[in-house]
Amino acid sequence: MPETFRQTADLWEAQGWTVRIWQRAQMMELLHQHPEVLAVCQALPREVQWADLLRYLIVHEHGGLYSDLDCHPRPGTDLLAFIKGNPGHHAFFFVEEQYTEEFVNERCQRHLYVTQGVPEPCIQFGNFLFASIAKNPLILRILQAALDRCRRHPIPVHDFDILHTSGPHILSTVVHSAPAGVSNTVPYRTFARHLCTGTWRNYTLCSACS
Repeated sequence: MPETFRQTADLWEAQGWTVRIWQRAQMMELLHQHPEVLAVCQALPREVQWADLLRYLIVHEHGGLYSDLDCHPRPGTDLLAFIKGNPGHHAFFFVEEQYTEEFVNERCQRHLYVTQGVPEPCIQFGNFLFASIAKNPLILRILQAALDRCRRHPIPVHDFDILHTSGPHILSTVVHSAPAGVSNTVPYRTFARHLCTGTWRNYTLCSACS
């Protein structure tokens, strides 16, 4: 594991979080408890696709804050205090990008084979940092929507396909339709630095598939 990633746990713990880094054996144990998710994962060739589905499953089952290993808390901020200070919210999502309608429509048409004419939302939330109570129906809706898209398009042609089927596009689509009780207006940069290492773009066949 790169040293930058090793620092991630220390940085979050310094802000009061209890950190758990999920190992492959633990993730496979969880998947075997959810055969519907496991069956979809076994048809997916990219490890990032597994990682996307697993983050939704883990947060649904256990609750808490999910953070990618290349996402560090911003010094001088306190995300934990922010979440505790908003007890009326059952989930927290953070704005990653805000695109123009022209941009999302053009990209939708360029990847029509996977979007099927449905563009991603202009305001997008990152799936590298989000929080929720356990057993939240909203997180389950995100997971189910991602599973549905992955069943229709299990083999990505471009990296965009992953963003659309299991990544931030499907998460953003579901969150935009969420009822009250969701915090989704704060930019992630308020509380975190995303290093954007891009390791997910490596075309790696998932070793669990073999």
